[in-house]
Amino acid sequence: MKASAPWRAIASVIWLAAGLALLLWLYSAGGERSADIAKIHPLLGLFAGYGLVVISQIAAPLSGFAIVVGMAKIYGLPAAMGMLYLSYLTTFALNFVLARRFGRPLVLAVLGRAKLSRLSDLTANPRPVYVAVSRVLGYYYNDAISYIWGVTDIGFRRYYTVSVGATVIPAAIEYAIVSQISLESPRGLVLFYLSLFALSGVSLIAWFLVRRFKIAPRG
Repeated sequence: MKASAPWRAIASVIWLAAGLALLLWLYSAGGERSADIAKIHPLLGLFAGYGLVVISQIAAPLSGFAIVVGMAKIYGLPAAMGMLYLSYLTTFALNFVLARRFGRPLVLAVLGRAKLSRLSDLTANPRPVYVAVSRVLGYYYNDAISYIWGVTDIGFRRYYTVSVGATVIPAAIEYAIVSQISLESPRGLVLFYLSLFALSGVSLIAWFLVRRFKIAPRG
């Protein structure tokens, strides 16, 4: 697993760079024509975006940021955020069930040892309050969090109900911030894209602070 870690990171960087390049293509003549075609069948386009985000969340090292931003550019932010939340509701269940069915070896193979170690404290105590904490502070790592909860002894109903409710908090914060950014120009799109990464970083820093001051459970 240690040997695969650099390749995992490289694959993630390539995926993110390719996603940004594709987003910038939306502002070209060909991209605008494709967007116009997609707008003719909005439900089909949003469903395709939903499917791609779900796939990216099951393959947890990959990011669905570019897909969400692309959907926001084409269909508007409310529709894109609705699609994103629906994908979360799906993978909250799917990733949990996969982890519970196949156990820790699958989780380790999908996430890698480094990410598993970094996020494991979030799921150290299977009480509802800690499920909520994991969804708020681990919002941008929800795919990994779902896998990790699957190898604990928490009941699915309790885990899922709290996950669905708690995720509204960071999603609302995200919406309030990125809704201020216009996607009418490539500059705005890059800013939107980088804002998501900045929010992800803030979330991770918040979790480090929680660990630093031992607010999180450790058993």
